[in-house]
Amino acid sequence: MTDLQIPPMEELQDADATHGIVHIITGRDANSEPFYAYVSVKPSRYEEFLLITRAGEEMDLAEFGRILSAGFGEEPPNDVRARMEEKYGVDHNFLANLQKDIAQRGERA
Repeated sequence: MTDLQIPPMEELQDADATHGIVHIITGRDANSEPFYAYVSVKPSRYEEFLLITRAGEEMDLAEFGRILSAGFGEEPPNDVRARMEEKYGVDHNFLANLQKDIAQRGERA
């Protein structure tokens, strides 16, 4: 098995013009209101985006890419989820499915 390596910054910046990594973020705005947002993050900014997100720091989402949809509430409503799945191929079960696949592969090893 080979190690996963991050492409060089130049390649990531080239990809910025045509690609984005769709990320769903939830949090609270400056008034403590819960919100959600689907952001198409530029590949060259994704690592920084994750670091800031995980640290719970305040950020301007538009600096990292294009906001595809956003609204107020703890989670996106079903109609928004369906639209993101249909239009952008968002898999809301990605992480759960990935963890399941990893667990199954570990059982076979």
